[in-house]
Amino acid sequence: MKIAKSLTLAIGIIFLVNIACVYNHSPSLKLPKPTGPFAVGTINYYFVDKDRSETFTPESDDFREVAVRIWYPAEAPLKGTPVPYIENAEERKDNLPENSPLPPSF
Repeated sequence: MKIAKSLTLAIGIIFLVNIACVYNHSPSLKLPKPTGPFAVGTINYYFVDKDRSETFTPESDDFREVAVRIWYPAEAPLKGTPVPYIENAEERKDNLPENSPLPPSF
């Protein structure tokens, strides 16, 4: 049984290392500019779970949060400004941990 557990762990580690290597050597991710005849709207929701403390910040009054963006069919012409695929992408890229297995292009 110990051999099976050790083998499973070793395979898992090899798998994760391979994934990290592929991401680190892959070209920068470039998403295409949205095109097409159909309009798309977006809406953001933020949910806070007041029953669960946030474990990643030192503040005792900080709670778990989940941000959700929903894309939906809309009627043209739309009013408003286009939104990016990822909000604050540059800021998020700059805040990746130093030894993160994810490349900034991810």
